[in-house]
Order: sequence, then structure tokens, then C-alpha cells
Amino acid sequence: TSTPPPPRARTRALKPLRASSIALSSRGLSGSGTIAVAHARTNGSKFSMAGWVDNTAEVTVPVPLPIVWELWQDKSRIPNWMPWISSVETLQGADGDKSKWTLSTEQFGQRFEFSWTARDLTPERLQKIHWVSTEGLNNRGAVRFFADPAGGE
Repeated sequence: TSTPPPPRARTRALKPLRASSIALSSRGLSGSGTIAVAHARTNGSKFSMAGWVDNTAEVTVPVPLPIVWELWQDKSRIPNWMPWISSVETLQGADGDKSKWTLSTEQFGQRFEFSWTARDLTPERLQKIHWVSTEGLNNRGAVRFFADPAGGE
């Protein structure tokens, strides 16, 4: 299968601050614990998944790009704007490139909780951060940052 093109962000100037757009894309494996697929990716999870599910979201915020970038660097703050993520913890001794994530949600009258360890891939300063899971829930994703095309930072 081919990799989908990266998400495109549209921005607009918001006064008095310049706007920055953030495009979040992620891929996770879908399926249930009873599906066995010959080529499914495994990383120690008890679940064998059937295929990737792509998710994309875009947000324009009235904040200069360098500030938005810095906020995303402190992973412990991510639950403040992603309420389905209950915690993100940088792992000790991992040179800051590994973190433990916990996703909690209530759906259909049931509470679901998933966790994974992610390894950060090399960031592109003020443009992209991205990761891949190494344990737990299989996923990978990226956050792309775009300055306001009308002269924002």
C-alpha cells in the first residue's frame, strides 16, 4: 500500500497575534485481539491487528510558531489540549527520545485505556515532530507545524 500524502494545513491571520497551524496525523492498527494476520506488526502487545487506520486533524491557533513548537516539546503538557491522552511521561535514561503514553476514553458506556512507549524520530525544527511506538499499542504519527502564510512567524 502507498503512504498517504502529508496533511495540508490552511492558515489565516488572527489579530493581534499571528497564527500558526498544527496538522496532526497518526496511524494506528485496527482490529481485535482475536484476529491473526500473517504480516501484522507485533511489539509485545497481546493484540494482533489487521491494518493501519489513518487519522488527521488540523488546528489553527493565534500563537506564534516558535511558542507552539516549544509547547509540544514538553510532552507532559499534551493532555491539556488532547483530552483523550490522560498522560505522557518522558522515560528516564532514554535521552529524552522515549516516552510512555496513556490514552483513556469512555465509549459505549465502557472505559477503554491503552498505553504505549514511543520513540521520537529526528525532528525538523519548527516543521515536524514524529514518532513510532516500540511497545504496547502499535502506532506512529507526526505533528506538522505551519506558519501563517500572511507573514506569520
